[in-house]
Amino acid sequence: LIGHSHGGGSVYDLTWRLNQDVLDGKFTTPFSIAFTAYIDAIEQEHLWKPPWKAISAETRLPVGTKYHANYYQRITGAGGLYLNGDVVNGAVVNINVNVVNWNDRFGNDLTHSTIDDSEDLKDHVLPRFKNRVAR
Repeated sequence: LIGHSHGGGSVYDLTWRLNQDVLDGKFTTPFSIAFTAYIDAIEQEHLWKPPWKAISAETRLPVGTKYHANYYQRITGAGGLYLNGDVVNGAVVNINVNVVNWNDRFGNDLTHSTIDDSEDLKDHVLPRFKNRVAR
């Protein structure tokens, strides 16, 4: 499971829901979540129910993940509604793409709207995904 922006928040929500369904006895076949990744993840929580809160990074570790990789940037300002990811405690990988100097195809710093197109990011995510997910 890999999600960018609110898709990252959805990854957390889906793993939480799956865990609840396991606890409620709704699954009879065991399963595991081999790999999850956030790409500048933003929480879903503030969107759907009160109390309404400001947009914030999704920093909760996906429930039951065996391996979590987290990639984020911290430079998108007010023009981008402060859509910035952050560190996820317990993640195997936590990379601030601005600190490691990954850039877009034009050499610019990655922002919330360009991070998901980064070749550097794809080159980092894909081998980790392939090594952990059976085909």
